[in-house]
Amino acid sequence: MFNTSMSYTLREINNFYFLISKNKCGNGKWVYELNETGATIWRLCNQVKNMEELLQRLELVYNKKFNTYESKMIYLYISTMEKEGLLQRENK
Repeated sequence: MFNTSMSYTLREINNFYFLISKNKCGNGKWVYELNETGATIWRLCNQVKNMEELLQRLELVYNKKFNTYESKMIYLYISTMEKEGLLQRENK
């Protein structure tokens, strides 16, 4: 699955979620604002083994079964986080 970048730390400030760079920023972005789902995904990435488990955990958090469109949007969100260097694919 994915591991969260060690270069960023998640902070919640007044119900807003931010990934804040801990040190020199490699991609030129010091801060990312996440929505609640993004923050939940960030927290879960180091805990799950695969995408199916991530989706199952998110369904438990939000107490709903995701439809195909919602699942695709989660895949896209994770792909964007990976492209931005916020998540790294585990080497197996």
